[in-house]
Amino acid sequence: MQAIARDIGRLAPGAVVINMVEPIDLLTLSIQETLECDRFKVMGVGGLLSSTRLRHLVARALGVSPREVTALIIGPHHRSMTFLRDTIRVSGIPATALLGEERLTQLIEEALSAATPSWRCPSAPPRTTPPARRRRRSSMPSSPIRRPCCGLRALRG
Repeated sequence: MQAIARDIGRLAPGAVVINMVEPIDLLTLSIQETLECDRFKVMGVGGLLSSTRLRHLVARALGVSPREVTALIIGPHHRSMTFLRDTIRVSGIPATALLGEERLTQLIEEALSAATPSWRCPSAPPRTTPPARRRRRSSMPSSPIRRPCCGLRALRG
């Protein structure tokens, strides 16, 4: 990864780097240190996608905006990631108080299964990520880059 980071620094010195390779946190830090750049120039996404997915699922279950829901996840972006249940809240209210323990567990399982696609294509989009909404002044994290793999053509917008 350091060789790739050095190539990025040489070929695109002003680039913003978005890392999606596991382990996200360690490699993102390694890239930042190799490039010797501002921390806002290197970002890692992994748990952010999964926490956004869970926020969407909880919001949909309760009929509220995902902006009202908080949720934090730690660990790698697959079935071994850990949802910090105490951080899953709706406008500050614990989600278990609104959904119940059983329903929250079902939503967490749905988010976990979406993080582990049945086939391994690196550019496969998350299955439960909602479509972008127009006329909103907020954003949902997603991967803007699609590359052909597994015999598929790149998606073009």
